[in-house]
Amino acid sequence: MSMSENDARWLDKAREIGVELMRLGAQRSDPQTPPTAELHLLKDGGLMGIAVCAENGGAGVSWRTVNEIVREITATDGSVGALLGYHVISVVHLRREAEEKRRELEREIVDNGFLLAGVANPRDDDIDVARVDGGYVFNGRKSFCTGAAFADRLTIYGRSAEMNAPILAYIPTDRDGITYHHDWDNLGLCRTDSGSFSLENVFVHEDEITVETDDDRTAALRALRTLVNTASSRTAIWALRWARSALPRPMCTARGSTGTNRARRAKTLSLSRSSVIYGLIFRAQLRLPTGPRRRWRDFSTAFSTSMRRCAGRRR
Repeated sequence: MSMSENDARWLDKAREIGVELMRLGAQRSDPQTPPTAELHLLKDGGLMGIAVCAENGGAGVSWRTVNEIVREITATDGSVGALLGYHVISVVHLRREAEEKRRELEREIVDNGFLLAGVANPRDDDIDVARVDGGYVFNGRKSFCTGAAFADRLTIYGRSAEMNAPILAYIPTDRDGITYHHDWDNLGLCRTDSGSFSLENVFVHEDEITVETDDDRTAALRALRTLVNTASSRTAIWALRWARSALPRPMCTARGSTGTNRARRAKTLSLSRSSVIYGLIFRAQLRLPTGPRRRWRDFSTAFSTSMRRCAGRRR
Protein backbone atom coordinates (compact mmCIF):
# COMPACT_ATOMS: atom_id res chain seq x y z
CA MET A 1 0.00 0.00 0.00
CA SER A 2 1.39 3.40 -1.04
CA MET A 3 1.95 6.04 1.62
CA SER A 4 0.93 9.68 1.26
CA GLU A 5 3.58 12.39 1.23
CA ASN A 6 2.36 13.66 4.58
CA ASP A 7 2.50 10.20 6.18
CA ALA A 8 5.99 9.61 4.79
CA ARG A 9 7.18 12.94 6.17
CA TRP A 10 5.98 12.09 9.68
CA LEU A 11 7.49 8.62 9.53
CA ASP A 12 10.83 10.11 8.48
CA LYS A 13 10.61 12.51 11.41
CA ALA A 14 10.03 9.57 13.78
CA ARG A 15 13.12 7.84 12.39
CA GLU A 16 15.19 10.97 12.96
CA ILE A 17 13.96 11.12 16.54
CA GLY A 18 14.81 7.43 16.88
CA VAL A 19 18.43 8.17 16.00
CA GLU A 20 18.56 10.76 18.78
CA LEU A 21 16.98 8.28 21.21
CA MET A 22 19.72 5.77 20.40
CA ARG A 23 22.34 8.44 21.05
CA LEU A 24 20.80 9.22 24.44
CA GLY A 25 20.60 5.52 25.23
CA ALA A 26 24.30 5.07 24.49
CA GLN A 27 25.16 7.90 26.89
CA ARG A 28 22.87 6.75 29.71
CA SER A 29 24.64 5.02 32.61
CA ASP A 30 21.63 4.44 34.91
CA PRO A 31 18.82 2.32 33.34
CA GLN A 32 16.32 3.84 35.82
CA THR A 33 16.91 7.44 34.70
CA PRO A 34 13.54 9.15 34.05
CA PRO A 35 12.98 9.69 30.29
CA THR A 36 12.76 13.48 30.59
CA ALA A 37 15.08 14.26 27.69
CA GLU A 38 13.50 11.57 25.51
CA LEU A 39 9.99 12.88 26.08
CA HIS A 40 11.16 16.39 25.22
CA LEU A 41 12.38 15.00 21.89
CA LEU A 42 8.96 13.50 21.18
CA LYS A 43 7.12 16.66 22.19
CA ASP A 44 9.41 19.00 20.24
CA GLY A 45 9.00 16.74 17.21
CA GLY A 46 5.20 16.99 17.34
CA LEU A 47 4.63 13.30 18.04
CA MET A 48 2.03 14.04 20.73
CA GLY A 49 -0.32 14.89 17.86
CA ILE A 50 0.13 11.87 15.60
CA ALA A 51 -3.35 10.50 16.43
CA VAL A 52 -5.05 13.90 16.05
CA CYS A 53 -6.83 14.96 12.85
CA ALA A 54 -5.23 17.69 10.75
CA GLU A 55 -8.25 19.96 11.20
CA ASN A 56 -7.53 19.97 14.96
CA GLY A 57 -3.85 20.76 14.43
CA GLY A 58 -2.52 17.21 14.47
CA ALA A 59 -0.44 15.19 12.04
CA GLY A 60 -3.46 13.97 10.09
CA VAL A 61 -1.85 10.62 9.27
CA SER A 62 -3.49 7.23 8.79
CA TRP A 63 -3.92 4.75 11.64
CA ARG A 64 -1.39 2.49 9.92
CA THR A 65 1.19 5.29 10.01
CA VAL A 66 0.41 6.02 13.66
CA ASN A 67 1.35 2.43 14.45
CA GLU A 68 4.47 2.61 12.27
CA ILE A 69 5.62 5.71 14.15
CA VAL A 70 5.13 3.99 17.52
CA ARG A 71 7.07 0.98 16.22
CA GLU A 72 9.97 3.18 15.12
CA ILE A 73 10.22 4.77 18.56
CA THR A 74 9.80 1.42 20.34
CA ALA A 75 12.61 -0.10 18.28
CA THR A 76 15.08 2.46 19.63
CA ASP A 77 13.79 2.78 23.22
CA GLY A 78 11.22 0.32 24.51
CA SER A 79 10.17 2.43 27.50
CA VAL A 80 9.68 5.61 25.48
CA GLY A 81 7.81 3.65 22.80
CA ALA A 82 5.44 2.30 25.46
CA LEU A 83 4.81 5.82 26.78
CA LEU A 84 4.00 7.05 23.27
CA GLY A 85 1.76 4.05 22.60
CA TYR A 86 -0.28 4.60 25.77
CA HIS A 87 -0.51 8.30 24.95
CA VAL A 88 -1.96 7.43 21.53
CA ILE A 89 -4.54 5.16 23.17
CA SER A 90 -5.59 7.95 25.54
CA VAL A 91 -5.90 10.40 22.65
CA VAL A 92 -8.10 8.00 20.68
CA HIS A 93 -10.33 7.56 23.74
CA LEU A 94 -11.15 11.27 23.51
CA ARG A 95 -13.31 10.41 20.48
CA ARG A 96 -16.05 9.63 22.99
CA GLU A 97 -16.34 13.32 23.78
CA ALA A 98 -18.79 15.64 22.07
CA GLU A 99 -17.29 17.12 18.89
CA GLU A 100 -16.71 20.61 20.27
CA LYS A 101 -15.10 19.38 23.50
CA ARG A 102 -12.97 16.85 21.66
CA ARG A 103 -11.72 19.56 19.31
CA GLU A 104 -10.76 21.75 22.25
CA LEU A 105 -8.93 18.93 24.05
CA GLU A 106 -7.05 17.76 20.96
CA ARG A 107 -5.89 21.28 20.14
CA GLU A 108 -4.69 21.67 23.71
CA ILE A 109 -2.64 18.48 23.35
CA VAL A 110 -1.07 19.61 20.07
CA ASP A 111 -0.45 23.24 21.04
CA ASN A 112 1.18 22.37 24.36
CA GLY A 113 2.77 19.02 23.49
CA PHE A 114 0.85 17.36 26.32
CA LEU A 115 1.54 13.73 27.19
CA LEU A 116 -1.56 11.78 28.22
CA ALA A 117 -1.74 8.71 30.46
CA GLY A 118 -4.50 6.73 32.15
CA VAL A 119 -5.37 5.78 35.71
CA ALA A 120 -7.69 3.03 34.63
CA ASN A 121 -6.41 -0.51 35.19
CA PRO A 122 -9.58 -2.68 34.98
CA ARG A 123 -8.20 -5.44 37.20
CA ASP A 124 -8.43 -3.15 40.26
CA ASP A 125 -11.54 -1.98 42.08
CA ASP A 126 -13.32 0.96 40.49
CA ILE A 127 -12.42 4.47 41.56
CA ASP A 128 -15.38 5.69 43.62
CA VAL A 129 -17.04 8.85 42.31
CA ALA A 130 -19.38 10.95 44.46
CA ARG A 131 -21.25 14.08 43.46
CA VAL A 132 -20.58 17.25 45.47
CA ASP A 133 -21.38 20.92 45.01
CA GLY A 134 -19.85 22.09 41.74
CA GLY A 135 -18.54 18.74 40.58
CA TYR A 136 -17.38 15.32 41.76
CA VAL A 137 -14.91 13.78 44.21
CA PHE A 138 -12.78 10.76 43.19
CA ASN A 139 -11.38 8.27 45.72
CA GLY A 140 -9.50 5.00 45.17
CA ARG A 141 -6.32 3.39 43.92
CA LYS A 142 -5.15 1.97 40.61
CA SER A 143 -2.05 -0.02 39.71
CA PHE A 144 -0.13 -0.26 36.42
CA CYS A 145 -0.58 3.40 35.47
CA THR A 146 1.95 3.51 32.63
CA GLY A 147 3.26 7.01 31.96
CA ALA A 148 1.10 8.73 34.56
CA ALA A 149 4.18 9.78 36.54
CA PHE A 150 5.35 11.86 33.55
CA ALA A 151 2.02 12.90 32.05
CA ASP A 152 0.66 16.41 31.67
CA ARG A 153 -2.96 15.23 31.70
CA LEU A 154 -4.57 12.12 33.20
CA THR A 155 -7.62 10.21 32.07
CA ILE A 156 -9.18 8.63 35.16
CA TYR A 157 -11.95 6.05 35.05
CA GLY A 158 -14.35 5.67 37.96
CA ARG A 159 -17.91 4.65 38.75
CA SER A 160 -20.72 6.53 40.41
CA ALA A 161 -22.98 4.39 42.60
CA GLU A 162 -25.56 7.17 42.49
CA MET A 163 -25.80 7.10 38.69
CA ASN A 164 -24.72 3.45 38.29
CA ALA A 165 -22.55 4.48 35.36
CA PRO A 166 -18.86 4.64 34.47
CA ILE A 167 -17.37 8.13 34.52
CA LEU A 168 -14.27 9.45 32.74
CA ALA A 169 -12.34 12.45 34.08
CA TYR A 170 -9.69 14.38 32.15
CA ILE A 171 -7.62 16.47 34.56
CA PRO A 172 -4.13 17.96 35.14
CA THR A 173 -1.64 15.76 36.96
CA ASP A 174 -0.96 18.38 39.65
CA ARG A 175 -4.50 18.27 41.02
CA ASP A 176 -4.58 18.05 44.84
CA GLY A 177 -5.07 14.54 46.22
CA ILE A 178 -3.26 12.62 43.45
CA THR A 179 -0.30 10.55 44.72
CA TYR A 180 2.15 8.36 42.81
CA HIS A 181 3.63 5.62 44.99
CA HIS A 182 6.90 4.95 43.10
CA ASP A 183 6.32 1.19 43.36
CA TRP A 184 7.18 0.05 39.84
CA ASP A 185 9.09 -3.18 40.58
CA ASN A 186 9.60 -3.93 36.95
CA LEU A 187 10.69 -6.65 34.58
CA GLY A 188 11.66 -4.80 31.44
CA LEU A 189 10.48 -1.34 30.37
CA CYS A 190 12.38 0.08 33.31
CA ARG A 191 11.54 3.71 32.70
CA THR A 192 7.78 3.68 32.12
CA ASP A 193 7.16 4.03 35.88
CA SER A 194 4.05 1.87 35.54
CA GLY A 195 3.34 1.93 39.27
CA SER A 196 0.23 2.71 41.29
CA PHE A 197 -1.64 5.94 41.94
CA SER A 198 -4.06 6.78 44.71
CA LEU A 199 -6.73 9.45 44.67
CA GLU A 200 -7.91 10.98 47.92
CA ASN A 201 -10.80 13.41 47.65
CA VAL A 202 -9.67 14.58 44.22
CA PHE A 203 -12.09 17.28 43.08
CA VAL A 204 -13.16 17.19 39.43
CA HIS A 205 -15.18 19.98 37.84
CA GLU A 206 -18.42 19.29 35.98
CA ASP A 207 -16.87 20.20 32.61
CA GLU A 208 -13.97 17.76 33.18
CA ILE A 209 -16.08 14.58 33.25
CA THR A 210 -17.93 12.43 30.77
CA VAL A 211 -20.64 10.00 31.87
CA GLU A 212 -20.80 6.88 29.71
CA THR A 213 -24.27 5.87 28.64
CA ASP A 214 -25.60 2.84 26.80
CA ASP A 215 -26.49 4.68 23.60
CA ASP A 216 -25.18 3.40 20.29
CA ARG A 217 -22.27 5.84 20.07
CA THR A 218 -20.91 4.88 23.48
CA ALA A 219 -21.31 1.14 22.77
CA ALA A 220 -19.35 1.49 19.53
CA LEU A 221 -16.60 3.47 21.21
CA ARG A 222 -16.28 0.90 23.99
CA ALA A 223 -15.62 -1.75 21.36
CA LEU A 224 -13.21 0.63 19.64
CA ARG A 225 -11.32 1.02 22.91
CA THR A 226 -10.82 -2.76 23.02
CA LEU A 227 -9.57 -2.70 19.44
CA VAL A 228 -7.05 0.06 20.13
CA ASN A 229 -5.75 -1.60 23.29
CA THR A 230 -5.29 -4.84 21.34
CA ALA A 231 -3.50 -2.98 18.56
CA SER A 232 -0.95 -1.71 21.07
CA SER A 233 0.05 -5.31 21.79
CA ARG A 234 0.53 -5.93 18.08
CA THR A 235 2.69 -2.82 17.87
CA ALA A 236 5.03 -4.24 20.51
CA ILE A 237 5.26 -7.55 18.68
CA TRP A 238 6.79 -5.77 15.69
CA ALA A 239 9.47 -4.50 18.07
CA LEU A 240 9.99 -8.08 19.25
CA ARG A 241 10.48 -9.26 15.68
CA TRP A 242 13.04 -6.54 15.07
CA ALA A 243 14.73 -7.48 18.34
CA ARG A 244 15.12 -11.07 17.20
CA SER A 245 16.68 -10.00 13.92
CA ALA A 246 18.93 -7.45 15.65
CA LEU A 247 20.29 -9.70 18.41
CA PRO A 248 23.06 -11.67 16.65
CA ARG A 249 25.07 -8.83 15.10
CA PRO A 250 24.88 -6.14 17.82
CA MET A 251 25.56 -8.65 20.60
CA CYS A 252 28.77 -9.63 18.83
CA THR A 253 29.93 -6.11 17.93
CA ALA A 254 28.79 -4.16 20.98
CA ARG A 255 31.76 -5.25 23.06
CA GLY A 256 33.89 -2.36 21.80
CA SER A 257 33.98 1.15 23.22
CA THR A 258 32.97 3.21 20.20
CA GLY A 259 29.82 5.31 20.24
CA THR A 260 28.38 3.27 17.37
CA ASN A 261 28.76 0.03 19.28
CA ARG A 262 27.29 1.51 22.45
CA ALA A 263 24.30 2.75 20.46
CA ARG A 264 23.80 -0.69 18.93
CA ARG A 265 23.94 -2.33 22.34
CA ALA A 266 21.50 0.23 23.78
CA LYS A 267 19.06 -0.54 20.98
CA THR A 268 19.42 -4.29 21.48
CA LEU A 269 18.86 -4.11 25.24
CA SER A 270 15.89 -1.78 24.82
CA LEU A 271 14.28 -4.13 22.34
CA SER A 272 14.86 -7.24 24.43
CA ARG A 273 13.39 -5.60 27.54
CA SER A 274 10.31 -4.59 25.57
CA SER A 275 9.73 -8.13 24.35
CA VAL A 276 9.38 -9.81 27.74
CA ILE A 277 6.02 -8.48 28.87
CA TYR A 278 4.42 -7.67 25.54
CA GLY A 279 5.23 -11.07 24.11
CA LEU A 280 3.15 -12.65 26.87
CA ILE A 281 0.29 -10.22 26.19
CA PHE A 282 0.27 -11.11 22.51
CA ARG A 283 0.34 -14.86 23.20
CA ALA A 284 -2.67 -14.45 25.49
CA GLN A 285 -4.46 -12.49 22.77
CA LEU A 286 -3.98 -15.34 20.29
CA ARG A 287 -5.91 -17.67 22.61
CA LEU A 288 -9.05 -15.50 22.54
CA PRO A 289 -12.20 -16.98 20.95
CA THR A 290 -12.81 -16.43 17.25
CA GLY A 291 -15.89 -14.28 17.88
CA PRO A 292 -14.12 -11.40 19.65
CA ARG A 293 -11.31 -11.43 17.08
CA ARG A 294 -13.86 -11.11 14.29
CA ARG A 295 -15.58 -8.18 16.04
CA TRP A 296 -12.23 -6.44 16.47
CA ARG A 297 -11.54 -6.85 12.73
CA ASP A 298 -14.92 -5.29 11.93
CA PHE A 299 -14.22 -2.29 14.15
CA SER A 300 -10.66 -2.10 12.83
CA THR A 301 -12.02 -1.58 9.33
CA ALA A 302 -14.37 1.16 10.50
CA PHE A 303 -11.68 2.90 12.53
CA SER A 304 -9.12 2.78 9.69
CA THR A 305 -11.70 4.37 7.39
CA SER A 306 -12.22 7.16 9.93
CA MET A 307 -8.47 7.81 10.19
CA ARG A 308 -8.09 7.90 6.39
CA ARG A 309 -10.82 10.52 6.19
CA CYS A 310 -9.00 12.61 8.79
CA ALA A 311 -5.77 12.31 6.82
CA GLY A 312 -7.57 13.15 3.59
CA ARG A 313 -8.74 16.49 4.94
CA ARG A 314 -5.14 17.61 5.24
CA ARG A 315 -4.29 16.62 1.68
